[in-house]
Amino acid sequence: MNEMADDRVSKVVVLTEPELVTALVGGKTTVYLAMVVILALALGIVGAFLQDAFDHRIYVPQDVEAELKLPVFASVSRTD
Repeated sequence: MNEMADDRVSKVVVLTEPELVTALVGGKTTVYLAMVVILALALGIVGAFLQDAFDHRIYVPQDVEAELKLPVFASVSRTD
């Protein structure tokens, strides 16, 4: 059995010497990271606009006049 294994190994010929690759394999991680950052920024901006669009709180007396169509006679101001 060992003689057959030696015959198979002895017939191997090296065509080219192997090269040691020092560059990172899978260099797409930088591209993926950039895509994730851009997607996160876009989703954040869209979320901010949606939050502003669905915000129905009253901040100033003009908001009361615009929403309720009633005049504001008095307002209490905050002193900090």
